[in-house]
Amino acid sequence: MNFEKEFSEIYMSNSQIAHVMKKYIPEKLMNCVKLPPGYEEKELNAEEMVQAILSNSDNMLRMYGTARELLLDLKRFQNFPLSHRHFGFDPKEPYSTIPIAYRNMNGEAFMNKADVYCLLHKIIVKDLLESPKSDELFNSMKAILLKWYEERTQGVCEFCIHEEASWAQTQYIFSAIQELCTKNSNFMCQEWNYEKALNYFKALLPGWKQQEYCGFEKDLKAFFDSKSGNFKDVSLAIRTFAEFLKGFFSPSRTMHLPYDKETNPNCPIVVRVFKSHGVQFVMKSELFNAINIRNPDLKRLKCKEVDGKLMAMSYEEVQKEYKDRIGNIEFIKCPIQRTDHKAVPIMTPSGGHCILAADFLFEMLNELIFAEQIFRKIGTETWNALRRFFFQMTNFFSPHHKSIFFVTLEEQEKRKEELIVFWKQFENVPANNIRNVGEDGLTVQDLKDELANLGLLDTFPKIQDYAESVYSEVFKAKKEAFLRTCDLFKAVEKCLLNCIFKTFPNLQLFVHSQKACQRLSLINCKLCNVPNPATRVLEMAPEAAIPSPADVQKTPVPEKASRMETSSPDDIQKTLAAQKNTSNSEGVIQMTSHVEKESKNCEKCLRTSEMCNEAKKELRMTQNKLEKYEKKAKRTEDVEKELKALKLEMKRLKTFEEKAKRLEDVEKKLKERNLEQKQMRLEMKTLEGKMEQKTLELETKRKECEDLKKKLEEHEERFYGISNFTVTNHYQSERIEHILSQLEIEKQTTQSLEQQIHDFQKKDEFQMNQISENLRLMEGLQNEIQGLSLRNAELQKATPPITPSTSSEVESPSFYREELWKLQKIKDSFCQKKQVTVAKEMVERLKSSTNRQEIHQIADYELLQFQGKVYQYIEEVELNIQKIRDTRECSSVFPLPDYPAFSRRFLKIYWNSIDNPKLDVPESVVGEVADSECLICFFEMNSDQKTLKCEHCKKVTHQKCASKWLKIHRSCPHCRREQLDPEEFPNLS
Repeated sequence: MNFEKEFSEIYMSNSQIAHVMKKYIPEKLMNCVKLPPGYEEKELNAEEMVQAILSNSDNMLRMYGTARELLLDLKRFQNFPLSHRHFGFDPKEPYSTIPIAYRNMNGEAFMNKADVYCLLHKIIVKDLLESPKSDELFNSMKAILLKWYEERTQGVCEFCIHEEASWAQTQYIFSAIQELCTKNSNFMCQEWNYEKALNYFKALLPGWKQQEYCGFEKDLKAFFDSKSGNFKDVSLAIRTFAEFLKGFFSPSRTMHLPYDKETNPNCPIVVRVFKSHGVQFVMKSELFNAINIRNPDLKRLKCKEVDGKLMAMSYEEVQKEYKDRIGNIEFIKCPIQRTDHKAVPIMTPSGGHCILAADFLFEMLNELIFAEQIFRKIGTETWNALRRFFFQMTNFFSPHHKSIFFVTLEEQEKRKEELIVFWKQFENVPANNIRNVGEDGLTVQDLKDELANLGLLDTFPKIQDYAESVYSEVFKAKKEAFLRTCDLFKAVEKCLLNCIFKTFPNLQLFVHSQKACQRLSLINCKLCNVPNPATRVLEMAPEAAIPSPADVQKTPVPEKASRMETSSPDDIQKTLAAQKNTSNSEGVIQMTSHVEKESKNCEKCLRTSEMCNEAKKELRMTQNKLEKYEKKAKRTEDVEKELKALKLEMKRLKTFEEKAKRLEDVEKKLKERNLEQKQMRLEMKTLEGKMEQKTLELETKRKECEDLKKKLEEHEERFYGISNFTVTNHYQSERIEHILSQLEIEKQTTQSLEQQIHDFQKKDEFQMNQISENLRLMEGLQNEIQGLSLRNAELQKATPPITPSTSSEVESPSFYREELWKLQKIKDSFCQKKQVTVAKEMVERLKSSTNRQEIHQIADYELLQFQGKVYQYIEEVELNIQKIRDTRECSSVFPLPDYPAFSRRFLKIYWNSIDNPKLDVPESVVGEVADSECLICFFEMNSDQKTLKCEHCKKVTHQKCASKWLKIHRSCPHCRREQLDPEEFPNLS
């Protein structure tokens, strides 16, 4: 269905355009729009309003084309049921959507119940009143009344039968009600003012909302202040409309109300069949709800929404699996609508809105390309960040989805915020902007230059390989005679998308699982087995036969071609073929004329001349052959000389490669030694810190000794009793001896630390000498390498390239096949789900052996952890299988995680319960279970890891985690009691 004419006729106010643009254009690009002061006071139509926004956007909205093109895209984007709620339009604003009638498989028309109110707004005559101000006020009242009635369909996405004949009579019914109202009107004689008019309208609308209708109250006040309209006509019209709506939505007419088993049992139950890229599918939740309504006696089908995902099911599978239950359900055809930049939202069965997951992925990538400009800011140094980001994206856009699914708009906003936060660190990194296209239009060379100007060659070195095919694709879809700047944006985006999906195959697998491979026009999907027509043409046609668009533009255009409005590459090839045919025909005409002239001479002369000509031709042929043979002989001699020289250079190159390998080994050793030096310096710092602490402790102990000596002297002077003096003296002497022994121990430790520091310094000096010697060697090797590389470059220019022989270092095909077979065997072992069933049996056995809820919770948690480990292990195995199949190499395979297994705490509880089935699991074991995970990092503590136990609360943590915590807090992370790191403050005993 073509809506271009209807879209051009849609009326949208400036406030509606602003609301839609905030949802259509990314927030970062909308922040660049800075309108001059006073523009709101100007009376602008819709196209002028969009043009003002484009002109004051700092050239950041050029991808959207002209103001008219952007306005049409905005009108298409907001054309879906209940769009005014999604965009937050003012209730007084009229409906701006076109109601769509959908056809079922038999051709019957159906309409969304939410679109019925929009259709009513459009059927009633617009220019009902004479004064334009009165008509504007009546339209605002009409919109508020309709949206108040519309609230009854909130939370529902249902359809009713659309009969055009019955809708044609609504205008006549409205005029008949208007005549009755004029005859029976008792309020026509009273004088109206603002308060009376507002109270009158509130009486017609029982559910008055002060906050939402404040804009209407201002318009009503301005209407009475300006005295430019007649409220008597408005009041009569709105009363007529209110009476009409009461009759239209009366309890007897239930076709437009939500389905109810008692009040509205005859409402048709409809399921939408969506169509996108040639695939038909339905929403599972909508289908199951319809089947449950139509088959109440059978078992109810359930389908829940998880993480904002609405799963879909192909229409063919529905007909096969549920053919016995769908006989009395209406299936209507609903094609997916899209603009150039975004997909039009779709209503969910619960009254919300969603889009396809594949559309969400492409919108997300579009925002990263143009709004965040990530790929222009990232280089080879930050490539790992890009890899981590796309690995994070595969958590949501997983390639393991078995069917198409939709994403709610709320979940979409949440995921988008989470993903964009990842790139906040690159926010202030400068990036080049896309330049404008000249008056002559875009060429292939311009596109390649722009890709280089944007700095995309560093991230994707092969991006220019897609330039020609992308150019032809954009050229076919152009809207004007020449390709413009907005077309350049499209071309850059397509080139980047091809590179992204090529380098990150998981995203390509996700697109395949969503049946959207046609959107990747230049990348053949191996799983689809459908060759692309563009690549088919490129494979059949030779490279020399396809002229580049830049050469086509340089060729002179004939007069007939200049008259044409547009010229495609196919037309240009036809003209070139026609010129060749005309040149051949001209040569034939010249030959025939020459023969006719010669025929006037005698026949004998003609024969002799022909014999002479043939002899001359044979002489020329033999001379040419001789010259060719002489040239070949000379070339063979030159080639033999060059081969000898090349053999010598190949030997030198081998030595060059050996030296390069040595250099790499030396560099690796240098890096390792640098790391060792850094570790040594860190250990030196820690040892120095310990030395300082221990010197402080020694000083404190010396002070204690001096104090004790003073006390002894005081005791000798004060006490004369021999017994008391001997006891105290003995006690003090023991304490002094103990402190002196501790002092000797501390002296020994300080001496050992000083010896260690001395050894470290010697090692550091020795390593520094070795590094200086290695640096000298490296400088010499680099000078030799530079000389050899210059000589090699000169030889490569002088001699043709020689294909090198296959080295033995290449992996044999059987190696990657063996690795692939091993991974496939692992995957098959997990596909039978034996591990999970055994784990479930163990958990159920543990639960049955005890009634304690704590152990039940632990068992359920361990089962979830085990299932997560199994899923992660299978996912890594599948990724490695796909990578080996694509690359046929094992060098870039990811290492597999630990084999899925229960934790040590679970096994301890389990074996205790099995060994003593009659006894319950003791609390000590459960306490150990709680302490089997670190309080700080929440990872499991293994037996080979160092741990630290709090003396107060007895909680155990990793030694590394605790040392980091205690450097800052000096207290236990659980009980907050004083605690010190034993490595920094060891015991003195």
